[in-house]
Amino acid sequence: MKNELANSGRSAQGLAPAIMRFCAALFCVLTIVAAAQPASSAGRRVALVVGNAAYETLPKLDNTINDSRAVSDALTKAGFEVYYGANLKRLEFEELIKRYYRGADGAEIALVYYSGHGVQVAGVNYVVPVDAKLSTAYDIELQTLNIDDVFQYLNAHTSAQLIFLDACRTNPFRAQKFWIADKLATVETDQGLAKATYSLGSLIAYSTTPGKVAYDGSGGLSPYTTAFVRRVPIPNQEIREALTQVRRDVIEATDGKQIPWENSSLIDNIYLVRAPAAPSVPPMLRIDVPEDATTPLHLPPPLAQTNSELVVRIEHLPEQGRLLLDGKPLDSARTLTVADLDRLSFDPAGAPRGAIGLMGYSVSDPWRQTTRGMVAIAVGADAGSAAATPPLQKARDKNLDAAGAYLKTLDSASAKPTIGVGAVVAGIAGPLDPQFDANLQAELASAPQIGALRIGDRVLTPGSRFALVDAPKLSFEPKVGSEGRAEKAVLTLVGAPDQTAALTIAPALDACDNEAASPLDLQGVTAGKLPNEIDAAKALDACTRAIDRFPGVARFQYQLGRAQMASGQADAARASFTAAAAHKHMRAIQELGALEQLGVFGAPNLAKADGYFATCAKGGDAYCLYAHGKALFYGQGVAKQTSQGLALMIRSAELGHTFAMNELGFIFTAGRNIAADVERGVRYYEAGAARGDIYSFNNLGLVYLRGTGRPADPARALDYFTKAADGGHPFAPTNLGRMYRDGVGVTADSAAAAKWLETAGQRGDYWGALDRANLFRDEKGKPRDAVETATWLALACSLNVDRGNADPANQAAHQLAALPAADKARALSDLETKLGAEAGKVKASKPDDRLIALSGQLWRRGKPRYDLF
Repeated sequence: MKNELANSGRSAQGLAPAIMRFCAALFCVLTIVAAAQPASSAGRRVALVVGNAAYETLPKLDNTINDSRAVSDALTKAGFEVYYGANLKRLEFEELIKRYYRGADGAEIALVYYSGHGVQVAGVNYVVPVDAKLSTAYDIELQTLNIDDVFQYLNAHTSAQLIFLDACRTNPFRAQKFWIADKLATVETDQGLAKATYSLGSLIAYSTTPGKVAYDGSGGLSPYTTAFVRRVPIPNQEIREALTQVRRDVIEATDGKQIPWENSSLIDNIYLVRAPAAPSVPPMLRIDVPEDATTPLHLPPPLAQTNSELVVRIEHLPEQGRLLLDGKPLDSARTLTVADLDRLSFDPAGAPRGAIGLMGYSVSDPWRQTTRGMVAIAVGADAGSAAATPPLQKARDKNLDAAGAYLKTLDSASAKPTIGVGAVVAGIAGPLDPQFDANLQAELASAPQIGALRIGDRVLTPGSRFALVDAPKLSFEPKVGSEGRAEKAVLTLVGAPDQTAALTIAPALDACDNEAASPLDLQGVTAGKLPNEIDAAKALDACTRAIDRFPGVARFQYQLGRAQMASGQADAARASFTAAAAHKHMRAIQELGALEQLGVFGAPNLAKADGYFATCAKGGDAYCLYAHGKALFYGQGVAKQTSQGLALMIRSAELGHTFAMNELGFIFTAGRNIAADVERGVRYYEAGAARGDIYSFNNLGLVYLRGTGRPADPARALDYFTKAADGGHPFAPTNLGRMYRDGVGVTADSAAAAKWLETAGQRGDYWGALDRANLFRDEKGKPRDAVETATWLALACSLNVDRGNADPANQAAHQLAALPAADKARALSDLETKLGAEAGKVKASKPDDRLIALSGQLWRRGKPRYDLF
């Protein structure tokens, strides 16, 4: 019996001790690579932070959760979008990484911090989820995550990458061997993690000298993490300077027993946190004062982007008259606080009417940024009576009142920014008073954790200040995965902290993402739907509207192509995929390769298909890693490179791509181009089934039907085949039809067999159509209905193309040729009637060729789901 796609790899989700005083070989690796990559939003900084402690079978850890939370808090305050996870199992870890990849696409800095168990095998570092057992040779590739693969993906999609590994606090691993692609490698039990080196423009920092111990510390954090969260987030500090400070702190905390170090090939300065813009003051301000009385100046406070402490220096005193602070003369230049500016006054004694005194001052922030201002103090009667309220004070009081009233209008404002289209303007109305004071400021007291609040390219964090007149410029870039959540951005009025407003921000997915996002599209924003789950009409409408609103977002073009494929519009889909591919959307490039591979627009062109796959495999797309890896492994359209192809497919499987899992399952169970290892193969099928994959269901059905690697169990086989068929699998119905036909595990039932085999043929399975043609035969092997047999045989012939399940012998063609010409003529007439005028477009003249061509044309009219093969 023909194998019904043990090698068809398709995806259902596209992916889804007491404190140790000494920690054996703890290497905390910080990797920074500055590469020229496109950025979707200037200044976006995204972090993945994971702490694993509660291991199920490996030794538990203590400080890892505390360390990871401290790092998460520090990075959040530094303006990073943080994707945090604690005590993650393998599938949970995989899902978090995929969400992080989606959020990190196009970021300026992508940071990964992991605290937990880690292991080195064959010079490669792996992080260990809490449900990992690592008890058999198969467990590294299915139970851990390769940190080098994480780096490679980030390197292709972000401008700078930082990978921080706080692992191997204790080493629970024996000197055992694990499969790494096609090699059986021994775990390194005495070296901790490998000394990773990635590329030019990188920095790799370790918490301790390799081969030496690191300390957990007596407190809640390790010495290295304590120093990291203290030193690294300091604004305007270059990373190498920060790590020097970290090293000094750790050496001091451990009495010189632990010495962090790093290797660097950086060619640019890298800052985790940039300093805010320098404070600003009016470059020239004129104040009229009366000639007969001391007058408060009420100088406006500097405009600063944060509430950090500013230093004011009086650099030039008026040549006539006296500058007073709280009524006392300032006889020389001196240092003041910002609050002192409001308490300055001018005594005109000795200054003639019409005199103008110049006062110069500077304002500096903690990052040694300075701005200067001048005040021209004009003495004269035009200033009014000394008893009158100074004009500046009147204006300030008036504007504070207006600002408070304006802030109240913002308190009821809300925004629903679309996720994944960049920063979306919040839609706040501007101040109604055209004379609104530009010096009035608002401070962000509390920031939402579901994205970045911005003014232009500047990310606002708690304590950030901005001119209140700029409130209409506020925008919000939602964090990927924030749909369904609503949080407040709380603003206060600088100078009147009792005046507050709380903006509600509730990010939402565009309808196109809801209807047509693809599993494992790491340039998308959500987990997505399988091809068979797409409602074509809804998806077409939603994605057409999305492109109208956001014409520059490539994923909407790609998702429109998916909707068009679901509705059978292959030509339109190709155009949409081409448009998205022009903007380097990886999955769109992969789809173009798939169309060439399947021969949707002519004969399959494997070389052209692999050209597409190789291009997007460089971008780390799981589908392309699988497709290009498979082409290399088998030499399909490209020179055979078995080891490289196998490694790429394993990398794809690590991302949760079940196509790759199924292909690897087939390779190992069947021993294709490599020694057979049935247990390894079945484990890959089971990994795919754990992710709900219909193709893994079908393959496990074959495992239990045949007793391959697991005891034969027809009932379990039937259950797996049924799950696969119900999910739209094109070949599983053939397996069910044969079980009912032959009475395997069920009572023989020819009607049920016919139903399932017809379903398979209608979905495009050659073998289902062939078996349906041969289902009803008499004892001498002759068909009971030769016309029906001819129709199904012709359909089978038209379906015998290389979709992973072809029949090189083309049995259907030989059987069709043997049928009586009269019966085939009647079948041909039936097809011509069904096709109508469309039949005239078919040029084949020979009866059998024409019968096959018309049968294929009628099948294509039914809008087949090429995307399910």
